[in-house]
Amino acid sequence: MIKNFSYVISLQAFIGFVLLIIFGVAIFYSLFFMFTTLTFWLQRVFNLEEFLTSVLNFGKAPVQVFTQGFLLFFIFIVPVAFVATFPTQVLLGKSGCELVLFGGIMALIFLFLSNKFWNFALKHYSSASS
Repeated sequence: MIKNFSYVISLQAFIGFVLLIIFGVAIFYSLFFMFTTLTFWLQRVFNLEEFLTSVLNFGKAPVQVFTQGFLLFFIFIVPVAFVATFPTQVLLGKSGCELVLFGGIMALIFLFLSNKFWNFALKHYSSASS
């Protein structure tokens, strides 16, 4: 039996969805950039890249399936919720503008932190030959 589902998406929800996708990409760019910056000191960071990829796979699951401790980890420490869950919630109208604002703030924080970490790494870099 096939059912016909129809759902109307508002312009505001669509704009919030697109913004949260952009913020999620910025957050994960920052995280990946910070992990990659570790190559200044660590020889083999491909394990860290695999770790980040594995964590990104957790973003496929809705955050409601995680316990409170993991939920805080996946929102504030490694914010995978901004990859799929939060944009989808905004698109479906289950969350509002405050989530988009929060995503923008988190993206700015992570971009700022990755920039500071990069500058720190450049100041403390010593070449491989020295």
